[in-house]
Amino acid sequence: MNAISDQPVTPSAVRSTVVVCHCLGITEAEINETIDGLLRPSVEAVSEITGAGSACTGCRFRIERLIRGESPLCGRFSLCADCGSCRAICICQPEETETISPCISPADCSEITRS
Repeated sequence: MNAISDQPVTPSAVRSTVVVCHCLGITEAEINETIDGLLRPSVEAVSEITGAGSACTGCRFRIERLIRGESPLCGRFSLCADCGSCRAICICQPEETETISPCISPADCSEITRS
């Protein structure tokens, strides 16, 4: 249940608040809305409209995953539990010591690692 209503919190409701671009605070819902409004979605078009991917560029791969209909929080593009950055650019742990299993299907990516 959530604090505002007696309705259960669904994974899609939680996912809509996932921040994809930490530099500008752009959420998955905002990016998906932009993608839905584009005839030919591309990372460049989404970046031009929302600004996501235009600062450190660490979220450009997550935007590409959203365009393909995949979760932005998967594998090396999930969020570091220590700093909240994308694991691809995180400096908390060297990548070679980290074991991150890749997704086999979109269902494998349904677990949210950080809220």
